[in-house]
Amino acid sequence: MKQDNSLAVAFFALVMGGTVAWAIASDVAAPICSAFKLASQKADKPYLGCLEFWFERYQASIAAIIGAGVALAVLRPAFLQIQFLKRESAARMKEIVEQSARSLEGERPMIRDIRDLMREAKSLLYIYRETDWAQSYRSWDDPEERFRSGIDRVLLALLENEAKFGSDGQVGELRSKMADGLNRLRAAIGQLTLAFISGTTGLDPEYFEDFTGPQMDAARDEAVASFEGLEDIISSFVIKHDAEIRESWRRARDLAKLAYD
Repeated sequence: MKQDNSLAVAFFALVMGGTVAWAIASDVAAPICSAFKLASQKADKPYLGCLEFWFERYQASIAAIIGAGVALAVLRPAFLQIQFLKRESAARMKEIVEQSARSLEGERPMIRDIRDLMREAKSLLYIYRETDWAQSYRSWDDPEERFRSGIDRVLLALLENEAKFGSDGQVGELRSKMADGLNRLRAAIGQLTLAFISGTTGLDPEYFEDFTGPQMDAARDEAVASFEGLEDIISSFVIKHDAEIRESWRRARDLAKLAYD
């Protein structure tokens, strides 16, 4: 840690400057001092030298200079204490900001899991909209199972992070929207699965009635809308999230300079 010696340098400059100024003034004022000596002799007063002349003429200025020197000597410890407290505060804040940055970085695996879920949902939408169900119905189970088993885990992690970081700021708002979007997509994929089963093997009549054509179209449209809406939210979240991480590390570096330079 560097020592702040600005007050010591200023005081030294003040003393040296005063000494030099006194020497110059002594030479310049030599004739005046001689006249003052003659006047003292005529008045039958003791002559104490040129110093007496300067003291009588500039005693207020001399007192001010002495007072300034005393003030500097008294204030320097207080100034150093303030500087120490500022550095200590910056060091503590640096640790907090660094921990926040690391916590944000800890969300990246969750983001990868969400993108994996989106790929599974995209596969289901492709099967539903683009393939012959009679040929592809066996392909439905695997992506549907991966989606269903992964989404609850991702939602739990997302809600835990929302509780940790709060919902303030752009990233917080997008985190909340992402949780809402995932819940909507889960419900939509559930309905899409029922519609697909209804159109292939048929639903168990004990629990569900088979979907009509309009119901199948509605399930498809809701799944597409929830998927596309969530894609936009995820893209915005990733951009803002990465920017917040970079800003946190930048602040940590700035605080480190205040604390240790």
